[in-house]
Amino acid sequence: MTSLSLRKYPGITKQESNVMSRMKITIKVPKPRNPLVVAAKTRKAGVHLSDKHARQLRRTEKHKLHLLLAGRKADGDRDE
Repeated sequence: MTSLSLRKYPGITKQESNVMSRMKITIKVPKPRNPLVVAAKTRKAGVHLSDKHARQLRRTEKHKLHLLLAGRKADGDRDE
């Protein structure tokens, strides 16, 4: 600190001002963000449509067979 700062802070002695002038100030800098996270969060994840379509067809056919075997639906009935 200079003599100007001693005038600014009258309670500080010259020895204390020398100690204060040698102190290092550290500023905490935030961690840099990972740019891949933004891309991953915006991307839609899930099953491919072609797989889902085949699975859906299998499920409906299985359901129809179950209804037919249980006697709740005749073979010629239409789906609604």
